[in-house]
Amino acid sequence: MDEIIEYYLQIFVITFTIGLLTRAYFNYKTKYFSQKGLYTYASFPIVGSLGPVFFKKYSFPVFCQMMYNDLKHFKIAGFYDATKPAYFISDPDMLRNILVKDFDHFVDRFHAIPTDAESFFGKNLMSLKGLQWHGVRTALSPAFTASKMKNMFVLMTEIADQLVEFLHHSCRNRKETIGGIFSLEMKDLWTKFAADVIGTTAYGVKINSLKDPNNEFLACGKAMTNITVLRAARFFGYACFPKLMKMLRISLLDAKAEKYFSSLIRETIKVREEHNIVRPDMIHLLMQAKKGNLKVDPHEEDQYHFQRKSAALDISDDLIIGQAVIFFFAGFDTISSVLSFVCYYLAMNVDVQKKLQEEIRSQIGEDAKKLTYEDIQKMKYLHMVISETLRSIGAPQMDRECVKDYIIPATDSSPEVHIKKGEGLWFSMYGLHHDPEYFPNPEKFDPERFNEENIHNIKPFTYMPFGMGPRNCIGMRFALMEAKIALIYLLANFDLCRVEKTPEKVVFDKSFNLAIEGGFWVGLTPRKTIEIEK
Repeated sequence: MDEIIEYYLQIFVITFTIGLLTRAYFNYKTKYFSQKGLYTYASFPIVGSLGPVFFKKYSFPVFCQMMYNDLKHFKIAGFYDATKPAYFISDPDMLRNILVKDFDHFVDRFHAIPTDAESFFGKNLMSLKGLQWHGVRTALSPAFTASKMKNMFVLMTEIADQLVEFLHHSCRNRKETIGGIFSLEMKDLWTKFAADVIGTTAYGVKINSLKDPNNEFLACGKAMTNITVLRAARFFGYACFPKLMKMLRISLLDAKAEKYFSSLIRETIKVREEHNIVRPDMIHLLMQAKKGNLKVDPHEEDQYHFQRKSAALDISDDLIIGQAVIFFFAGFDTISSVLSFVCYYLAMNVDVQKKLQEEIRSQIGEDAKKLTYEDIQKMKYLHMVISETLRSIGAPQMDRECVKDYIIPATDSSPEVHIKKGEGLWFSMYGLHHDPEYFPNPEKFDPERFNEENIHNIKPFTYMPFGMGPRNCIGMRFALMEAKIALIYLLANFDLCRVEKTPEKVVFDKSFNLAIEGGFWVGLTPRKTIEIEK
């Protein structure tokens, strides 16, 4: 009995001691910004200022907006990204300097997974740093030029055609329609569409997830991009304790999905090398870079402040797989979320929908199959609708890491700040996009903010759906074209409307993926009379 009491007493003493040490360390850390004369945002031990997100009190976008609103008048303030002190920047003029003018001080991402800590995720374009990032970025850039987009346009329209065929077939089924309206959860639809597009344009595989929703490519894609609490904890672990996570051999990705995509890409590389298959996609370009056939544009060297030696890349198969993985992350859940939101907004704003359908009809007539790449560039209102959707949902935040010491001059609301190499900076795009100072009545869905007259009134560096500067989203053209093709095909064939399950307003759920409470339920009715299957 005495041994049991002694055992539990030891456990209590150890736990109490760890608690005291943690509190003492945290109290020491919280003085970091106050000694610099900066306001420090509320923080918690271990999880830092992000506690309300980890404990699911707020969704990530809402929390980032709250943080922005609380810190805006300081322009620069301190907070804790888990255990790491970081700076929160809310002033657009400061952001201009950080993201563009003084980019050479902030080349890297703060939340980068170390390349030697995680097999694939640490080797993707978002995590790579310095010269290695620049070399891979240079290798991938040709995949997203206008000429390459024209090649991918054909592949995307084939997938869009499959989408319309599937929806017409569904609307013919009496069991799935109520009063002639086909009710559909749009996130599920667009997830399948995005998987098919990525499969054919990046991986060189053709699937039809709408007809075969149980295919392995889609299943593994969902498993890989679904950010569960456990997955978020793993990201947190790698961000704070990369060496420990590596020692424990804890992977960020779903093991089955990682094995599937790794095998798929390795087999693709093998087949292409053996049979000299050339396909203008991401994998092909990285294979070319691996062989030393990469050429660097001297103008690009000057723009990004790198030397010619940055083109000498040591590209392994793991590095190629890393880019394929991040392409799936960036293009799978993100594009399906954007398309889901735009369909929701169009169903809730019928006047916007009708105006957009009229533009589509006037450009291509009644048949979406007549659509050309040049037609898309002429649809100005379509671009306005997409732009307003991106403003409305925005990315919650973005970060940068200081790679060499930097000084932010004093302002009326903050002292001169010396940022040291290795320290991080955050800024909230969602907060900026919903600031009434820059976007009056920000909760209203209003594409006219982006018409030819008003767009010039938007303050620079307050609208950044794809980031800004040399490290902006490399796939911006790809994403915009994919979203526009999908909408043109959908709206040329169907009207969208509210149904009983459609949420009255956007309320983000507290998961780590971009979604709303109640789901993206929308009603579809064919614009042409179709035969009902018996």
